[in-house]
Amino acid sequence: MRTINTADLIKGGLLAGLITWLLVYVLAFGWSATMGVYSTKLYLSTVGWALFETLAASFAGAWLYERA
Repeated sequence: MRTINTADLIKGGLLAGLITWLLVYVLAFGWSATMGVYSTKLYLSTVGWALFETLAASFAGAWLYERA
């Protein structure tokens, strides 16, 4: 059985989180800011916070997977 390096797990988790953030928050909700449903300031603050929480959750998931 091949051992997995912790750095690879963290890199993979953060990459998965970044792709999820891009697809869910930026692309799926981006139309609302461009069409004026929400203000640009509200959209950018929400997307910024979502980036932080998505990457934090991905990091935590990779850490828990490494521990299991």
